[in-house]
Amino acid sequence: MKKITTIGDIKENAQQLETTIHQAMNANPADRIREALQEALDHLHRCQELCDAPLRIALVGEFNSGKTLLLNAILDCADLFPSLLQPTTGNVLELRVSLRREEKPAQIKSSKVSFFVEREAWEILNYYLRDLNNQGITGLPQTLNSFSELPKLEDKLISAYEQPQDISTKYAVLAALEYAMALKYNQALVTREQRYECTISRELLPDALTLLGRTELDQGAQSFHAAIQKMYDTVGSFDVNDTLTHKNIRAVFPLMRRVTVAVDAWCVPFGIDNPENYSPLAFLDFPGLGAESSNARDRFLCTNEIRDAHAILLIFNGSNPGASGASVMASLFQQVGKLTTERTIITINRFDEFQPLPGGVNVQEYYSSVKDGTTVGFTTLLTPAKNLFSGSKSLRVYLCSAMCYLFEAKSARSGWNFGKAEFFTDNKHQAAYSLYKRNEPDFRKLIRDIDKDRRLSGDFQLIKQSVERYLEFGGVACLREDVVVFAREKGERLIREDALKEYRAAYRLLDSIAPKGAGVAGSTVKVSSEVAFQAQEFYRILELAVADALPNGQSEYKSLKIKQDERDAPIWDIIEKEITSRVASWPEWFAILNQGAMKKVQPMTSKTPPQKTFSRYSKIKKVGAEVPTEFKAFNERYMNTAEALSQFALDHIGQAILYSVQRFETHGDYTAACQALQSVLNVDRLSQSEEGLPLIDSWQPSRMAADTLVPEILERITPELEDLKNIRYPYDTEKPCFWNMALIIRIQVQLIKTLRDRVSRLIAAAENQFQGFFVNEVLRAEILPLVRSCLNNPTFLAGVASSELPVSDESAWDSAGQILRGTVEEVKQNDGATSTFAPAMARMDSLESEETAEETPVRAMGPKSSAPKPGAPAPGAKPGAPAPAAKPGTPAPGAKPGAPAPTAKPGTIAAKPGAPTPGAKPGAPAPGAKPGAPLAKPSITPKPSTPGAKPSQATEDSLADANPPKEGEAGFEEW
Repeated sequence: MKKITTIGDIKENAQQLETTIHQAMNANPADRIREALQEALDHLHRCQELCDAPLRIALVGEFNSGKTLLLNAILDCADLFPSLLQPTTGNVLELRVSLRREEKPAQIKSSKVSFFVEREAWEILNYYLRDLNNQGITGLPQTLNSFSELPKLEDKLISAYEQPQDISTKYAVLAALEYAMALKYNQALVTREQRYECTISRELLPDALTLLGRTELDQGAQSFHAAIQKMYDTVGSFDVNDTLTHKNIRAVFPLMRRVTVAVDAWCVPFGIDNPENYSPLAFLDFPGLGAESSNARDRFLCTNEIRDAHAILLIFNGSNPGASGASVMASLFQQVGKLTTERTIITINRFDEFQPLPGGVNVQEYYSSVKDGTTVGFTTLLTPAKNLFSGSKSLRVYLCSAMCYLFEAKSARSGWNFGKAEFFTDNKHQAAYSLYKRNEPDFRKLIRDIDKDRRLSGDFQLIKQSVERYLEFGGVACLREDVVVFAREKGERLIREDALKEYRAAYRLLDSIAPKGAGVAGSTVKVSSEVAFQAQEFYRILELAVADALPNGQSEYKSLKIKQDERDAPIWDIIEKEITSRVASWPEWFAILNQGAMKKVQPMTSKTPPQKTFSRYSKIKKVGAEVPTEFKAFNERYMNTAEALSQFALDHIGQAILYSVQRFETHGDYTAACQALQSVLNVDRLSQSEEGLPLIDSWQPSRMAADTLVPEILERITPELEDLKNIRYPYDTEKPCFWNMALIIRIQVQLIKTLRDRVSRLIAAAENQFQGFFVNEVLRAEILPLVRSCLNNPTFLAGVASSELPVSDESAWDSAGQILRGTVEEVKQNDGATSTFAPAMARMDSLESEETAEETPVRAMGPKSSAPKPGAPAPGAKPGAPAPAAKPGTPAPGAKPGAPAPTAKPGTIAAKPGAPTPGAKPGAPAPGAKPGAPLAKPSITPKPSTPGAKPSQATEDSLADANPPKEGEAGFEEW
């Protein structure tokens, strides 16, 4: 195989890897291995599809933000694709644009529609069911995987329609009903070996792309069901040999995956003189989210199809700045790591409808002012984008009006056919365009005012530059030209990066299942393929769990809690209540209060106001307590309280540590991996092997915790414990006491505060020591390497394997597996990864590196500078030394150079967002420390954990690092 340097190299390597996978699948491997092979094959298919496709730019926004009309305007046409005022797009449109020299309107060259395969079809139905269950709909199954159950599901959905009062939930029920019926009547369409695709005529595009002609959703479930039933009675099931027509396209609409249209257009409006200099470009138009009728299928389409997009044209609605639909869509891109400033262009469409208009207001008022108690102005347009890119110093912002652009372009090219004449004769459109022209002088005055005042920088300069572009053909012409520049400068690199992610996900998954014991490195010991697979799968889960529990991980296990009243209560809450209770229960307080209650009451006179006596505690008798006259009388009581609190805190810290370890070992994914490995091993034989001890400890570390972990951690926090025991009363003991209620309360508050400070330091030290000792010294430094060693040892695995399992001895899979192993190792070397026993990274969508460099404030686009990656080892650091501010997924100390980082995939060892992250990194190995060196007790860091600290995101290595952008390339405006 070739070294990977180009898109062609990626494709060639992927094809060779695919051939090896098919050989392995033909060797009849175990079911789990077959599933993993199929998943790797899916990654490779996506990789090759991405290699063959042009740069895809997704149009993302809420419903009714004018996405489709903007797409039409980019192509100099008003009606090439259906666009109305109400939300209409119901399928994903992939528009592939080619350019020509001939000056004539854009035209559609070809169009086709693809449908879901069976796996996707069931996944969408179950997506519907989960969504409805989450909304409180009862009586529905959690999942469904059989066509025979669809009629029963129809009846349940009809009954479920009456449950919710919310109209959007009712729409969701009907959308699920429509989808279930489509799946029932068109089984042959999805139960094919290959995805079904067919060509459609241009006349059918409105039916394939929009919800026009859909059965009305507001007639009730019974009427809705009857109307769909009537349609299928007329049309019948769709046969793959049939042709899509106006009559049957609505019946198969819910099962459509994507509509792909090829269009050619005149090159000059795109800023291209010679089409040969044009980099292929495609646009993806999605169903808008945020409407009441948006349903689970829309979200599924958006969630899954956005992976094919390389860049995002994020469209906000200028007529409704506060809407959240665009942000909802953007969050989906954020989940797959593509919502970065390098890949995103911010567009505010329908800007001609934005209020307030600039007439009669100065620059400051236009930027921000208060009207009827609400902030209005240009800042309301910028806020949603700023919220999405809060850490960025620069964004790309365009103000556009697709409608005004079409009027301007039609005026400039009077002989050009822009589509339906009624678009331009519509009274509402004409009035909006007239207003756009009337506001032009006000906008130009706004630009001059900003130029005159040098103090107006930042957002005001953004207003100036954006409005300047807006006044030129409604902003669309400039946007179109810059998108072409973007494709030319960044297209190949972004395509290469995304294809490489799928390719790497495939071979990392194969690396986890390819046999390593039998026949490797001259070994003659044979190991069952099931044992080898489960051993590697368990190690992968263990490695992910350890990475998740590292100081910068999101793991909840680091937070010390205790099970109380069927809930997990933070240890601090329990101890804080104990502090207050102990201080408030001192007998001295009751003696003082009783003394006040026993005072003889003076007889009232007409001139003497009535005296109030505090007698709440008059019936409580305390033995051995006298009313103190000096503060020194409290010192012994205070020390005794601190002594009792220290013991109370120690007991609960020990319980909390044990409970944290139990939570670590009882997580669903981790437990399943342990049980799966135990099922293929002889556990009794394993327990007799000294080499297997770390493996047993990793299965149930709570056994080890009670004997060694808890005593060791409690010993490490001894200095903080002594500080608590040796506490002194915080008042001047030489002064006398002059008692009143205010003084009692003030003293109690001061004592409680002092004790809280000391005990909080004790708890913080315990948490830090637990994190550093258990995770770093025990899990990471001792158990992980020893478990890896024993699971990599074919002799050990063969010796403890269950006798009931077949052993691979010259079997078809044994031979094919070794071929697969050799191919994987060659692939890793070509990609620069030479480590052994790399964890599987199935379904891993690594997040993009955060934008760190400021971009040049000019209009043309430019890539980010090649700044060092966060978390990279410091220059000159010794191998294995942890990098400052290391992110989850960085190699463990002692890992071989090039070893893939253990990055937690979604759904594995779930972590609670916002888990506290310690300010320091206790227990981390010293720089330069050799792996396996004797454990040293880390120094105690008496600093409480910092609440709310956000975990860093892991970054995926990419080919972009080897090809940094050249200096001098321009970037977008700064904020």
